[in-house]
Amino acid sequence: MFYHKASRRHFLIGAGKAALALPILSSIMPRQALAQAVNNTRFITFYMPHGNISSSLFYPSNAASTEVTGDYAHPFYHSPLSLGGQPQISRMLSSGLNPFISKMNIIRGTDMPTYKGNHGDFTFLGQFHQLRGKWSGAPLRDSQLEFPHVPSVDQFLAAHNKIYPTTPSARSVVYGAASSRVLVNPSNPAEGTKGAPGQGDLLSLWNTLFGGDVDSQDPQQMARLQNKKTLVDQVLGDLNSIKNRRDISTEDVRTVESFADEVNELQMKLNATAAQCAGKGTAPSALSINGSSTDAERTQFFDLYTSILAAGLKCGRTKIATIKTPGNQAASGNWHAWSHNDPHDAPYDHKEVVADNVSYIIENMVVPLLTKLDTNEGSGSTFLDNSVVLFGGVNSGAHKQYHLPMLTVGSGGGAFRTGHYIDYRKRVNGSGRGVYYNQLLISIMMAMGLSPQDIAANGNYAYSGVLPEGMGYSYSPSVTNMAPNPLPFLYTGS
Repeated sequence: MFYHKASRRHFLIGAGKAALALPILSSIMPRQALAQAVNNTRFITFYMPHGNISSSLFYPSNAASTEVTGDYAHPFYHSPLSLGGQPQISRMLSSGLNPFISKMNIIRGTDMPTYKGNHGDFTFLGQFHQLRGKWSGAPLRDSQLEFPHVPSVDQFLAAHNKIYPTTPSARSVVYGAASSRVLVNPSNPAEGTKGAPGQGDLLSLWNTLFGGDVDSQDPQQMARLQNKKTLVDQVLGDLNSIKNRRDISTEDVRTVESFADEVNELQMKLNATAAQCAGKGTAPSALSINGSSTDAERTQFFDLYTSILAAGLKCGRTKIATIKTPGNQAASGNWHAWSHNDPHDAPYDHKEVVADNVSYIIENMVVPLLTKLDTNEGSGSTFLDNSVVLFGGVNSGAHKQYHLPMLTVGSGGGAFRTGHYIDYRKRVNGSGRGVYYNQLLISIMMAMGLSPQDIAANGNYAYSGVLPEGMGYSYSPSVTNMAPNPLPFLYTGS
């Protein structure tokens, strides 16, 4: 075992000289090390492509009722989240989320006040260059408002030295590249952006996080996944030696035991996958999913993917993960037509089909990852507490970009107030418009440890600037002046 002063974690040497990080063990951590601890918040995004998440089915039935006034864009409202005697929070937010209500926020009233060409997938993580000031992608009314090309927020964070003072195994994990973007040429941002490299199958995810020489595209090398289990085999022995130290506290012993149980569970899952892969000419379909995958294959894929990702996040291998949720998993048909409520796409009730899909993704992708992260990290908090998980999409209806439905889970290490339904819409003497969506992204970046100056550095006006208005949208100076700030009430600055 060795200790690195720049980090607040202990590290273990496993197979192939790979370092595996332990949770914070305060009883055996030098005080100086705790004082030098870096921000260890994690950011995980689940993005629904195209969106069209109907507000009537996403939000709780009871309106946020407590009014907040002050030096804000306008009064807004909040209420504590609760089931209110119902089996789940809302039609879309299924019962699997119930154990996390105290750690959640449902956010209403964050807007992108204009039309987005190409459905605006990139804007979900701050690619506001894609915004257009008029319908059909016409030039902006004010060319001075043209936003520069910048990386998406996840990739901006992944490249920042405040997030990673030292080089990690993986700066980010990406499943589906639509909303995660990097600059084509960092020395000349005007050349635009491209999709960030991704890990779309289990082996590429494993190799990215834990190192390895298995080519996930080469069926002849698939059996070599069996060797990957040696990393966790050796780590389990090291965990036991840590647990038996005389100076370790009872709480830290429980933390180590819980972590060892999870590592052991992951090892068994990988063993089963390796056995399934060995000797076959092509990779089993469970290693990745597509439109023809069965329910059983999708379930196995989601379970293993979230298990490996959770292990990587807990082991300090990465802090950033962006997941584009896979298409329509709840039913077969024309997903795009449903999003537009196409009358020719009978016999489906479009809103109900979309709701089924949102519930399916939450139950099979989001909840499993939340569950795996909601384990003790030390000092009375869990890995989930020290994370910000964002779920949402860029449309609240067909090409509607206001009142974007957003769900956050985790407090970002105390930076977010949690357990609330927050409604930022202007209700009195107004059009019901809310606040700028980029205030939510700024809140997340600040929770990750960046300052407003960091966010605005290098001309990255796109993250904190006033969004261009179009399609009849109109916002008062009280709203536009708040654009560079985090969301009030949500962000506590702790």
